[in-house]
Amino acid sequence: MAGSKLDLSTKLTLGELTKRTANGNLMTIANVLESMISVIEDGHWVKCNKDTYHLYSQWLEEPTGEWSAINTGVGTYAGRSKPGEQGVGMLEAYSFVDDRLISKVRDRARARMQEDMAFIRGLTKTFGTGLLYGNSAIDIRVFDGWATRYWDPTNQDNVWDVGGSGSDNTSIYIVQWGPELCYFIFPEGSETSLKHEDLEKKLVYDGNNNPFQCWVSHFIIEAGFVVNDPRAFQRIGSIESVGAANIFDPDLLIQALDEMPYEGIGAAIYLNKKVLTQMKIASKDKTNVNYTWEDAFGKRKLLHFEEIPVKRFDQILITEDAI
Repeated sequence: MAGSKLDLSTKLTLGELTKRTANGNLMTIANVLESMISVIEDGHWVKCNKDTYHLYSQWLEEPTGEWSAINTGVGTYAGRSKPGEQGVGMLEAYSFVDDRLISKVRDRARARMQEDMAFIRGLTKTFGTGLLYGNSAIDIRVFDGWATRYWDPTNQDNVWDVGGSGSDNTSIYIVQWGPELCYFIFPEGSETSLKHEDLEKKLVYDGNNNPFQCWVSHFIIEAGFVVNDPRAFQRIGSIESVGAANIFDPDLLIQALDEMPYEGIGAAIYLNKKVLTQMKIASKDKTNVNYTWEDAFGKRKLLHFEEIPVKRFDQILITEDAI
């Protein structure tokens, strides 16, 4: 959108991080992750500044300053901020591929990677669910997810209530990515949040304790999520996924976007297929200028709402609690 000053040229994606490692396997894994969950592709990544923790400040009140003149002084003005600390969660999986399966094909490395992809896809879905619904009060191994952090429309200015009730609720999440807005974090001593270790051929045991040989791979995702500026994260909750009442409300989406800094530049709208269908139905009206369809780097055209890309995020439940 014209007139804003946010510079996104320094945005560092997971794909860029893995390219810097020159590790072909990591780049392949990153491509799978990004193709399955667009939030991973969209996100800005920042290295932790305290081992596996990241310290940051949220501004509560910016310093104002005052007009001055020759031969007069000015007062001292200080802004108010509060410190924040976010830790990294570690998600792991081991891939076991039977040697008898691999030995039957000519390109063993390719066959093994294809088998590993199933594990990577499962890991990706688990990460997406954790990003949304992780709760460190229940499981100290995870970081708090989006729905866990933002659930109170009465006391949180970035939470909006459509009014749904019952057991069929869902949400729209709007995230504005950038180094001072919302971003992922990864450990200080790492080049990227992804790790892949080839443990080669090992003797393993089945459920009956009988041995057989497998090729073993070890996969790790180490990541956390920081909201540096609460205005850069908006949740519209209590959207009913079925029926005609309390469904997607474009007016609330406009209000939420207008609360974002820099007129929402760098933001993306994340929703599941139920709400995406509701939005597409609303977009059929050709006179509705809020909706546009734009090319997405050679892919199929992508729905935009007020120039903000709309992304499908399948891990968003249709059974969320009402907020």
